Amino acid sequence: MTRRLRALARLGPVFACLLLAACGVAENMGLVDAEDPSAPPGIPYGVDIEGSMPDAVRSYLLAASDAAQATDRPPSSALVLRRRAEDDLDKLRRALRAQGYYEGDVSFEIVRPEPDEAAGSAAGEIARDVENMLEGPPTRIVYRFDMGPRFTFADRRVEMTGDPHGFKPPRLADLGLKAGEPAVAEQVLNAERALVRAAQQEGFAFAEIGDRSIVVDYDADVMNVDLTLALGERVTFGVPEIAGIDGIDEDYVRGRIPFEAGDQYDVRKIEEARTRLLDSELFSTIKISPAKTADEDGRLPVAFEMTQRKHRTIGAGLGYLSGEGPNARLFWEHRNFLGGGERLRIEAGGSASSQEAKANFRKRDFFMPDLALIADGSIKNEDTDAFSSRSIGAGLGVERTFNNHVSGTLGVAYRYAEIKENGKDDDVFGLISVPATLALDYSDNLLDPSEGWRLDLRAAPFWDTLGLDTRFLKGRATATWYYRLANDPRLVFATRGSVGSITGVSRDQIPADERFYAGGGGSVRGIPYQLAGPLDDGEPLGGRSVLEGSVELRWRAFTSVELVSFLDAGSVFGSSVPATEGDLEMGTGVGFRYVTPVGPFRFDIAVPIDKRKGIDDSFQFYVSIGQAF
Repeated sequence: MTRRLRALARLGPVFACLLLAACGVAENMGLVDAEDPSAPPGIPYGVDIEGSMPDAVRSYLLAASDAAQATDRPPSSALVLRRRAEDDLDKLRRALRAQGYYEGDVSFEIVRPEPDEAAGSAAGEIARDVENMLEGPPTRIVYRFDMGPRFTFADRRVEMTGDPHGFKPPRLADLGLKAGEPAVAEQVLNAERALVRAAQQEGFAFAEIGDRSIVVDYDADVMNVDLTLALGERVTFGVPEIAGIDGIDEDYVRGRIPFEAGDQYDVRKIEEARTRLLDSELFSTIKISPAKTADEDGRLPVAFEMTQRKHRTIGAGLGYLSGEGPNARLFWEHRNFLGGGERLRIEAGGSASSQEAKANFRKRDFFMPDLALIADGSIKNEDTDAFSSRSIGAGLGVERTFNNHVSGTLGVAYRYAEIKENGKDDDVFGLISVPATLALDYSDNLLDPSEGWRLDLRAAPFWDTLGLDTRFLKGRATATWYYRLANDPRLVFATRGSVGSITGVSRDQIPADERFYAGGGGSVRGIPYQLAGPLDDGEPLGGRSVLEGSVELRWRAFTSVELVSFLDAGSVFGSSVPATEGDLEMGTGVGFRYVTPVGPFRFDIAVPIDKRKGIDDSFQFYVSIGQAF
């Protein structure tokens, strides 16, 4: 039987073509349904690429192969598999040319495993499954590439039509079309887009690429590129046309649009307008439509059509921290409180040891863009191992957004507090302060960062209006850094460091609730709340300085599940500078994260590394929303 099949095979390509045609007819008639997902499992296969080429080109060719993208849909027969490979050839030749290989070619071979006598046995099936798991399916489509020379850019020119009004286009070399570099087609398209954008930034709203001439010189292995940039009319902005803002102050909305009628057209200002309007948190969608023609004065109307989101939000949260017990919070927020994008947030929450009610008001664009007026007030009660405190306070300040990554605040605050510690009589303080902050955020995600870094700087001088001798300066710096070790599955290394200091008075003169404390869920996990530092008969004294550090390894095991291991260390010190000879308390543990749209749900369990008898518990656990840092 085998000899007969081999004899038939020698009939050559004519027989093969007839056979393939017959297969195609059968499929068209419905006799064979090769791609029917309900059909029985087909032939598992993989795709290999052979040839000398850069890794980036290899990846590009694999992405261009339909067969490579369809390995999760095994074909029902060897003939359908061959057809997939043949259908790829023209696509792969075009992909070669797109990468600068204008004389390259490709062929393929389907490599199938030799018959195995043990294939039908259970042991053979298991062995084959293990081999498939480790090395991939034994059936392979092997594409063999004869690359030929890689053509490079040679002569490159750009010509403009229309009055340039002094506009000079960027050099093509600066746009990726460098002489001697590979003649990749995508680079030409990118250069064209960059030329159009450069013109649109200088008032030419209708700029476009006109005639192009791309000549491939097969004798010299080079590509010559001639582009034409049709500038069109130079225009200015017309009066912005705004719709969909019922209930919102129109002046506030117009203030978020960074151009006025008569300003020179610049496409970047339209993009900035979209960002600023979305940042107002008042709109869910924004449609911006520049007119197709300018008016008789050369002004281009731009229409803004907004869809408003709900202005009010109510929410709640629950958590649990060992040493503090369960905690809860409830908040209500209005993002258009007075009709001009003002945000009012009222929040109440706490645990068995701490309860607080607070309100925060924020008005954007206070006298100038990117400057906000902020006001807040709070009532708080705390009863911890270190102290008990009742306080009421309020503050007023401004917040400046310098760019997408940097912001800062400056204000004035007053707080009245009655504090009792270690069985002493109540101390009364009337603290006025001038708090200032600077926040830098270059991470890739607010709620679940995996790359980048953050730096938070805070400082405030304090004066006690009820005690003439109490004046001090309190400051703290906290830095976090995130590095992605692997993408699939995601593996992230995260680290955090924090240092703080209070100068000007002794520890006992500082209100107990303004001192530094360490230990607990937001500090050193595995060490009880506030108990990393000097103690008096088991009670925390707090300190004039603090030093903390943490490292985490976060492994995204599944789409929504992340496993974490961590090590924390930290302590507070009686001096205003962290004492290098002092001991740092350390805790370590593991955690679980379930990823949700509002941030990861976090569960951590930690143990102290050097357990202190009568102070530290055998373990601590923490439940909350959001990463630890």
